[in-house]
Amino acid sequence: ELLPKYHFLKANSECLAVWCKTGVWATLQASSLLHLSAASQAKSATTLAMLAYSIQVSVPSSGVWGWMGFTTKASLLSAYPYLIPALAGYGV
Repeated sequence: ELLPKYHFLKANSECLAVWCKTGVWATLQASSLLHLSAASQAKSATTLAMLAYSIQVSVPSSGVWGWMGFTTKASLLSAYPYLIPALAGYGV
């Protein structure tokens, strides 16, 4: 069989038209959809990382001051560095 079975994303009439004209089995609709979703995912991850960096949390002060109950402010990502791989994984 020369042509693959019909699939609404990978093997549709647009693929056939592109193949007849160029000899390459490809679809512009699916590739543009994948490109747009990847760009929006990266944008969302960047926005989330900037939000997590801007949030201030109270953490114990260093040294004797911390033992006496004093606190200081730090960014969420500084206080909880394990969030960084989670944000990186969200952007993938």
